[in-house]
Amino acid sequence: CIRDSRRTIRRALLSKEWHEQRWRFFLGVVVLSGLLAGLLRAQLIPMAEAVLLIYWPVGILMTIFLAMGSVASERAEGTWEFLLAQPVSRADILLAKWRIGFYQLVGMIAIATACGLLAMWSRGVGAPFTLYSAWAREMPAGSINDISRYITNLCVSHPAAWLLTIAVVTTVSLACWYTPMFFVLT
Repeated sequence: CIRDSRRTIRRALLSKEWHEQRWRFFLGVVVLSGLLAGLLRAQLIPMAEAVLLIYWPVGILMTIFLAMGSVASERAEGTWEFLLAQPVSRADILLAKWRIGFYQLVGMIAIATACGLLAMWSRGVGAPFTLYSAWAREMPAGSINDISRYITNLCVSHPAAWLLTIAVVTTVSLACWYTPMFFVLT
């Protein structure tokens, strides 16, 4: 019974945080997706540079934006003391805020990547499913070194694979930046 009540409290905290912070998610999605898809579609600069330019500086700004906002807004509105007076531990409150920010960060990058792939596809770059079929068809049957060399060459040479690779690396890197930033700024 106690476990169910704690689970209910955690869900309520996550729901509260999502309702308060969802505008940050939508703003981040619009900024990251719009910039990335716009640069990839317009081809003002090479695709690899556009991807790095958007994911790293803009991604870091979005990470800072997500990390600093949740507790600061509670303190500014005067609801932080009210939250702490409730029969919920401070750790549960902070964990809910961290989780929503983390989910928002991962979601923003995933949606921006999908928009970037669509923009690349609209310019004639092969879609990801054609990338997979080419990979499965041409995969060498050899040692693990041959396979890893083939995958590395594919990730560097095909623009869609490059975008997906950078998206995964960016997600992991920014998530690693988000956690200490969140707790320092909290």
